Amino acid sequence: MPEGGKGTEPPAGAGTSCRPDSRERTSTLAELRTLHEGLTRVDSTLIDLVQAEDRCRPRSGRSRTTPAPGWTKDTPMLARTAADLIEHVPSVFETLPFSAAELREQEEEVRLLGNIKFVAEKIAAEAGTALAAGKTRLADHTSTVVDAVRAHLINPLTPRAVKKQLDRHAAPLFGLLEQRNATIQTTRNGRAALRSEADEARAEAERTALENRVLRGERLPGQVTIAPATPPRKAGRRTGRTTRRPA
Repeated sequence: MPEGGKGTEPPAGAGTSCRPDSRERTSTLAELRTLHEGLTRVDSTLIDLVQAEDRCRPRSGRSRTTPAPGWTKDTPMLARTAADLIEHVPSVFETLPFSAAELREQEEEVRLLGNIKFVAEKIAAEAGTALAAGKTRLADHTSTVVDAVRAHLINPLTPRAVKKQLDRHAAPLFGLLEQRNATIQTTRNGRAALRSEADEARAEAERTALENRVLRGERLPGQVTIAPATPPRKAGRRTGRTTRRPA
């Protein structure tokens, strides 16, 4: 024990729950529901807008998310200036299929869609982070419940009435766990079978390639070529001119 008789303080976050209180949770859920409804309406509006564009402008080979080659970052400013020009000199633009007001509306629509895309991408990134954290927390809490049920079922001190209640009410929970485990095992077996088939196909391809190299007379990897032995020279009388050693 430290001085003063006080125990060691637990680390920050130990033994505490970081979940918000019930009122904050209720408020967050209400905001998320409102956001979901708003995004659903926005999605419906955008779908209608895209379908209208497809009816008015035939699709080409260009991607639907790629603007025309004439688009630049200065196009909105040019469009507003062009709209002013149409109003100042209307006689020159009498044959245009659109008015200055319509051109301004198109520029505003593009600007708003750009802002929506920016906000949507930001929301998607933040929602992905929050979703990952929510999935982790939900999985941890659900596992806590499952572990508690199993611990009480195997605990000899658990009252028999409580065990009967757990057996009855936890049956759907354990049924879902069995289904999930069966699905996971089926997926693992399928992947293992695919890996085995791929390994067999690769081995068969390697054997075929080696057989073809042997048929073509090529040297195989690691093969040592032994040169033919040279026959020994026969001993006999030397031939040729010899030099006599002087006396």
